[in-house]
Amino acid sequence: MRRRVVVLLFFVSLLGSVQTASPAFISLAYLWAALLAASWVWARLGLAGLELQRVLRSPRSQAGAIIEERFVLRNRSRLPHYWVELWDESTLPDHHASTVLTGLGPHTSRHWAVHTLCAERGRFQLGPLTARVADPFGLFLNEKRFPQTADLVVHPYTARLPGLILAPSGLPGGTAVERKTAAVTPSAAGVREYAPGDSMTRIHWPSTARRDRLISKEFELDPKADVWLVVDSQRDVHCRLALPAPSEPARDTPFWARRPQFHLPPATEEYCVAAAASLVNYFLHHDRSVGLAAYAQQREVIQPDRGERQRERLMERLATLRAESHLSLADALRLEGASFPRGSTVVLISPSAEMGVAVAAQQLRSRGINVAVVLIERGSFGSQQSVAEVALRLRGLRVDVRLVRRDEDLSSALIGHSLTPRLTPWRPAV
Repeated sequence: MRRRVVVLLFFVSLLGSVQTASPAFISLAYLWAALLAASWVWARLGLAGLELQRVLRSPRSQAGAIIEERFVLRNRSRLPHYWVELWDESTLPDHHASTVLTGLGPHTSRHWAVHTLCAERGRFQLGPLTARVADPFGLFLNEKRFPQTADLVVHPYTARLPGLILAPSGLPGGTAVERKTAAVTPSAAGVREYAPGDSMTRIHWPSTARRDRLISKEFELDPKADVWLVVDSQRDVHCRLALPAPSEPARDTPFWARRPQFHLPPATEEYCVAAAASLVNYFLHHDRSVGLAAYAQQREVIQPDRGERQRERLMERLATLRAESHLSLADALRLEGASFPRGSTVVLISPSAEMGVAVAAQQLRSRGINVAVVLIERGSFGSQQSVAEVALRLRGLRVDVRLVRRDEDLSSALIGHSLTPRLTPWRPAV
């Protein structure tokens, strides 16, 4: 708008000088022309020699953790940059990387860091970033896009579960499952040629002596060590509350106490995923083989295994899991139940108030599969339904049940042993 006004004044002055030959109109025409030319050159040179570098400390984080991203803006030109606006296009919520820098001299650089609380799980992109400058009169705007991006995966929130006890397997013993694993287990399946990276404990010395070359042992998984986590991803059974407005700290609050606090979003989907992620950490820490089954955006099945690689695989899948399926938990178990070996443990995680959860648990138990259920109390998330009757039915079937309510400590809810006193319909406090 300002540029149009100056251009209009230039043409008016030019027309006046032609019509009247007045020195005043001629001077004004030169003035407006010089102003437009100088402003255009200022804006063109305002981004000359600028280079941006952004470094993300780690491409993985966790909900509730704080990430750090460092920026370096260098001026390689001989001209100073008095004012540069940086506009960041990251998809990470509340990642305030946009800023305004002033007084960037020639052949100098500016360093700064941005710290962001990861309030949501998922996969996010940091960047790109656009630099903008304008002349002092705001007539011309110049932009330069820095295409550098970084991918960030925010794993779900996890709670520590010291002392968690789930019912043991219903079988007195186990038999080997014919599925190879990279972990060392009590079930030896055979021997194979040595592969680079095999530890000394895997070498089968009698075969090595007979064949005069290194021979390694192969192992199979024990079904008693298998733990399957089944997350209910049916869209219709999940509910959520509106996020509360963020509260600003008091002005007299010291800076070290102004760190933002993390709270799980008030959604049953988030509590289901957080419970599953917490159990993943717990079982893998105790050297159990953990697998995942869910029908979310698509069929998500990860076969049980141990180790840090399995933990990363499960956490990344849980980070992007969304309840977008039309299949109920009972239907998903009918499709995937055949893959659960006899003697394994299946943990069902659901906010459903339908008796189909109890029926599915009973069917799994009839096949010799140990079952535990984590129920998310949907009544505490604004629903008119409650999972209390489902929990009572499961307790009657002697199924281990854990009940989780909104704003309740997740660790205490999952560790709790007796749920009988708490199996009453949830009512909001008055």
